[in-house]
Amino acid sequence: MRKISKQYLAEFLGTGMLVFFGCGTAMLLGCVYMMGCGYLLSALAFGLVMTVCVYLFGDISGCHINPAVTFAMYLEGKISKNKAICYTVCQCIGGFFGIALLGIIFSFGILPDQTTSFASNGLGGVGGNPYVGLIVEIILSSVFVGVVLKVTDKNSTLENMKGIVIGLALMMVLILGIGFTGTSVNPARSIATALEALFYGNVYPMRYLWVFVLGPLVGASIAVEIRKKFNKEPRKNVRNCESSDEECEKNEGNEDDDIRWDRLVPVPRLIEKETEQNSESNENGQNFEAEPEKAENAADKTVCQENGYAKPEDADIIIQQDDKELQKNQNKEKE
Repeated sequence: MRKISKQYLAEFLGTGMLVFFGCGTAMLLGCVYMMGCGYLLSALAFGLVMTVCVYLFGDISGCHINPAVTFAMYLEGKISKNKAICYTVCQCIGGFFGIALLGIIFSFGILPDQTTSFASNGLGGVGGNPYVGLIVEIILSSVFVGVVLKVTDKNSTLENMKGIVIGLALMMVLILGIGFTGTSVNPARSIATALEALFYGNVYPMRYLWVFVLGPLVGASIAVEIRKKFNKEPRKNVRNCESSDEECEKNEGNEDDDIRWDRLVPVPRLIEKETEQNSESNENGQNFEAEPEKAENAADKTVCQENGYAKPEDADIIIQQDDKELQKNQNKEKE
């Protein structure tokens, strides 16, 4: 439970930092692309804080700090539905906390907001057309999320460089996208700034908020589908784990470690014996595909037919059975 709380806190703090430093730079310097200084420094600020957050929180929560990234991780089967929802809520609250702090600082410090809308996203660069803005956000988000998925994969060769690569990727999409839509690629950041602008009487960002929520989520889905085309081996997932977070935590690791399938129970020995003749090509007897007929007729129906492991919700029961059997064998040896 303590580990799970730390993960949620990490997502809250990380998203808050991203919004505070990134949007704060934009509000202070402006993001008019004809005046390149503020434009480029805003992109740089977002990229740098992203890099810092990856190294600060990556080993705790995976450092999603973005609902689109969390959604992509869920689609890839790296986290459960319960955790994905909790991550998203923490990210949105963290984003609002970050922009609220900026609102207080700029209000009491009598500082002019150069963006006039708390660095909210808009459609001024695409002629006010929401559908063009949606296409822009989908493209930018699919590229950014695709990079995140690639460098955080367990087989990635960029393990030590992932923070830098993710930061550069965010900077890259911002440099192009700020002139079009202000670049969201992060629904939590867009929701937070739109709500803050609404609080201060500016309703425009809320009008087209759907573009900056839907676009990143669709882009994340596209990034996942593209990765599936390049992945040779199918991923095992824990999306069907509907138990409490503590139980799901047993069956999933941080995103950097992929899924901890070693914590799940292999197909019971009874099933192994029945399917042994059909799995001669597999030396360790764990990765064979159990035949549906035999799995249904077996005494123990806790077989996961796709990958030869017991279902997560039944793992504890099987472990207890194995422990009792092991204890009996040890007692017999002592006698």
